[in-house]
Amino acid sequence: MLSRRHIHACNAAQAAGGNIPTHLAVGASKTPLKGNTHDTSLSILDLAHVGDDGIAESFRASVELAQKAEEWGYKRIWFAEHHNMPSIASSATSVLIAHVAAHTKSIRLGAGGIMLPNHSPLQIAEQFGTLETLHPGRIDLGLGRAPGSDQNTMRALRRDPMAADTFPSDVQELQAYFAGQTRISGVNAYPGKDTNVPLYILGSSLFGARLAAALGLPYSFASHFAPQALEDACGFTAANSSHPRYWQSRMSLPASTPLLPTPKRKQTSWP
Repeated sequence: MLSRRHIHACNAAQAAGGNIPTHLAVGASKTPLKGNTHDTSLSILDLAHVGDDGIAESFRASVELAQKAEEWGYKRIWFAEHHNMPSIASSATSVLIAHVAAHTKSIRLGAGGIMLPNHSPLQIAEQFGTLETLHPGRIDLGLGRAPGSDQNTMRALRRDPMAADTFPSDVQELQAYFAGQTRISGVNAYPGKDTNVPLYILGSSLFGARLAAALGLPYSFASHFAPQALEDACGFTAANSSHPRYWQSRMSLPASTPLLPTPKRKQTSWP
């Protein structure tokens, strides 16, 4: 993950003519990351960390990070939905994405992820349909089923404790809105219909891997949460996905990933 202190380190390294170091949170590679990594598309997970300077500075730093990442050739930045956490400012995830998108030109932006049981699929289709309409071809939507906070905050969000049980059908409902093939008669997402915003399943267990394979969606594994399950989850996705060539590209890299040089021209990319 490229943090605020990494921005200053990267600026210093760039000024000195050296490589730009970064820890990766979301990686994209169509081949395992062994040996030469120069053809690997790299992306960033930004939690909009709040430091001593406050939330406004966190948002300014997120914009600066995105602009630097765009300049250095990174593929995308994702922002994560968390609530009631004083050190994280990305709780209104779609609003922050819109702000960063307005201050960048080409880098892909998205949620890594939206905790879908906190919302109705229709609302998320409208929000991300709006983003895709304003910034066509630049928006991703990663989906998770955790609350993104504690039990008291979950109640404050008016989240049904059983909402996670309907996550698979909620994902399908959301897919249908974006495809213009609503599953609820007479209900469509405006904006959202026919925008075909790309969806990604996020997870830290085999549940997400199985769901992604069943729906033919890419899978991003939270190895920083459950490193012991990484090989099983990705192995299942590789063996069962209708798009197995993408299984490696959807993994989140572990926190122990070595420092890598700044990406230049890349031969691999995400769709």
